Amino acid sequence: MGRRRTMPQGHAITDMADDYAALIEDHFGGAVDVVVGESFGGMIGQYLAARHPDRFRHLVLVVAGCELSEWSEEIDRRFLAALRAGDIAAARAISLEYFVPKATEFMRRLPGAAMWRLLGLDGVPVGDLIVETEAGLAFDSRAVLPEITVPVLLIAGDRDQFFPRAVIDEKAALIPSAR
Repeated sequence: MGRRRTMPQGHAITDMADDYAALIEDHFGGAVDVVVGESFGGMIGQYLAARHPDRFRHLVLVVAGCELSEWSEEIDRRFLAALRAGDIAAARAISLEYFVPKATEFMRRLPGAAMWRLLGLDGVPVGDLIVETEAGLAFDSRAVLPEITVPVLLIAGDRDQFFPRAVIDEKAALIPSAR
């Protein structure tokens, strides 16, 4: 399931976790067996588990750490600046750096629009992209990780530039039930 749309300015990852808790309450009878959160969804999942452990019995976090890497934050800052300036073509090109880090700007601009369609970003309100990017830049879940009581399965790789292995290992050490 995708995230809520037309989010208000300042809607934080904690608020997004509360949105998902309400969705589980309203559409799934209040609880589900497992929640799988990948990347940004995994960032939300950490707060969902800490704030709403009664909504599910198991959590799987796929490529999601307790903070973003400096590399990712630098790209996010430029992405956010392009969005705020209304330069969607530049924002698309910048976002492609996540997948093709060494590409030239020209190479990034060509497939940028197609990549956005592929990622499901085409048609997402720019305001929501701004809110999500701001929330990601403010993300640091270390304080709430020890509060997670549901069993957690962590899936990550050694070459993830968003969430380096050291960040994943730190997260694993902070979650009492992590495997």
